[in-house]
Amino acid sequence: MEDDDIKRESPRKYHRDGITHYYRMGKPCRMSSTRDKADTPPTDNQIKYREALESAVQFSVNFFLACPALVPAWNLYGAQMGKDRLRAFNKENNPVIDATSKGVNYFPDFRFSRGDLVPPREARVSRIGWKLFIEWEIPACPTGRAAPDDELLVGYFYESRPDSPQLVASTGFTRQERKAQVILPSKRFPVVEDVHVFLLFRRADYQSFSESRYVGLIRSE
Repeated sequence: MEDDDIKRESPRKYHRDGITHYYRMGKPCRMSSTRDKADTPPTDNQIKYREALESAVQFSVNFFLACPALVPAWNLYGAQMGKDRLRAFNKENNPVIDATSKGVNYFPDFRFSRGDLVPPREARVSRIGWKLFIEWEIPACPTGRAAPDDELLVGYFYESRPDSPQLVASTGFTRQERKAQVILPSKRFPVVEDVHVFLLFRRADYQSFSESRYVGLIRSE
């Protein structure tokens, strides 16, 4: 009777030191608590997703190394969404980062910056050699989001390097001037190299930015 009482009081199964102890037909048994899981190879879609994610993350890191002047812009934009700048940048630009080229595959949808200032309107860009001739319009009515002294910034990609964003972080030209001449560094590219050009404005205190506007693929005349 005493043995039966002990068996009834003992737990049917318990774990100790990685071993599962249990009773079967009244007899104590034990086995390892973990089993080796068979390795399941990833599917093609999982591989593509992983490669795309890795490319996008690496691109975002490279972007802020190449364009540190835009760190405040993405910090501000990320704060509005409750994200850090890398997550905000990735959310905006991941759809146009190509896993094969490790760069941008659709430039009109790429954003160098996001922000609340009025972006350049009706922008036109021509080029002779490495010099850009830029013109834009300003709002007809004064607004706090379009100050006369907002400075023009120029983002660009050499056509053969969609993985390498570039930025002219200080042009010295302001919104009210409505025109600018900016010389791009050749960086040993031939002068016939086409360039994808983006324009944006920022406040002097770096506390406000406009969304960047893609002007197009600019060829040298």
